[in-house]
Amino acid sequence: MALADHIAQQPPQQIASGKAMFHKHMEMDLAQAYAFATEFMAGAVQREDAQAGIDAFVNKKPKPDWTGR
Repeated sequence: MALADHIAQQPPQQIASGKAMFHKHMEMDLAQAYAFATEFMAGAVQREDAQAGIDAFVNKKPKPDWTGR
């Protein structure tokens, strides 16, 4: 149950995007999957929620303020 609680506290858009990426990977060979993941992560880290997560980690906040963006 702890894992489910942890996942539920994450930004919903990131959870949905991560699941979509996982399913897309199933259709790719390893090289394609790595290339796709690289592009995905480069875009994901620019989202507001990613910045909020980084800020919370760096500033030792208990939880980021997720915006869904």
